[in-house]
Amino acid sequence: MEIKNALNKTNGLAHVAQDDGTACLVSEKSGPGSHQAITLKPRGSTVLHDELRSPPIFNYSRVFAWSIWVDQVAETFDVADKRLRSRNSVSQQAWIKIDDLTESISPENRKGTKKQVIEYCQHQSTLNVAMTARWARGVWTRMAIASFLALMLQWYTSGAAAIIMLYSGNARGMGCRSGSYLLYGLVSSVVWMLLVSSSIIAHYCKTSMPPRKQWASSYSTHPFLREFAVSLNILGKVLSVLNATWIICTSVFHFTNTYNRCICNSGIWGGQGTAKSYNVLTLTERSKAEMMYIWVAAISMTVVASAIFVGFVEIKRRSSRRNRFSSVTMI
Repeated sequence: MEIKNALNKTNGLAHVAQDDGTACLVSEKSGPGSHQAITLKPRGSTVLHDELRSPPIFNYSRVFAWSIWVDQVAETFDVADKRLRSRNSVSQQAWIKIDDLTESISPENRKGTKKQVIEYCQHQSTLNVAMTARWARGVWTRMAIASFLALMLQWYTSGAAAIIMLYSGNARGMGCRSGSYLLYGLVSSVVWMLLVSSSIIAHYCKTSMPPRKQWASSYSTHPFLREFAVSLNILGKVLSVLNATWIICTSVFHFTNTYNRCICNSGIWGGQGTAKSYNVLTLTERSKAEMMYIWVAAISMTVVASAIFVGFVEIKRRSSRRNRFSSVTMI
């Protein structure tokens, strides 16, 4: 719903240049609702149906396609901004100045025919780049940074929980508690790998089609890769459901003292074996001090990881907002 409202708002404000040099609302060009500046295709050839779902959790499935189109829109504004800073008018006529103390731009500098507007906003080398490019510029770098931060946050939190359970006063070694958290973290990483891999393969299959066939539901290419991408996607979702169920059960086991048994407290799963396993009945002062250090270290890991993640997101958000307002002011 949020995406639909944003598109409706954008399409209500968008103007289009005409051949006679005037401009009109896109929706009024040939009748209300017949034209739109930005559209989302509700049907067509999609490898993963998640591409058509609007909740943010499904953004992973369309990150590559969206990056290409965002790259082209950003390139268009960037080219227009540079030419505006160079005092080049759309119609290639002499720049008209306004004699005031503000930085207002005369509307005459922005008027031109449809062909002139296209030439003004796009370099010939980037014209129709979205129809030919398979991967957006810098998408792999952004994806690597986002994946690193997400995995860091996930492993610093689940890893900290596992470390606390490893040294919580019970026998040293892998036990039911620490093993539960490590299993959750491992499966979560596998789910991430499966879903991201499926989106990469699906986008490759999509961009392998001829541009005019990319929205034809009857056209297909790389059938094996398409089925493989769908299989990875389904497997990732199944594992994510099982993993979510598992972490809920683990919490229930903690509160119901299900893990407070000899086999869990002895750390038998950590390689000690039944011959060398033991239970701790009374904590010594040294053990209590070690537990305190472990708790402080684990909590510090979680706080630092969360602070880095939130700080990075906030810095990028402020940077993007500042750049956006700068472009809007000039354009």
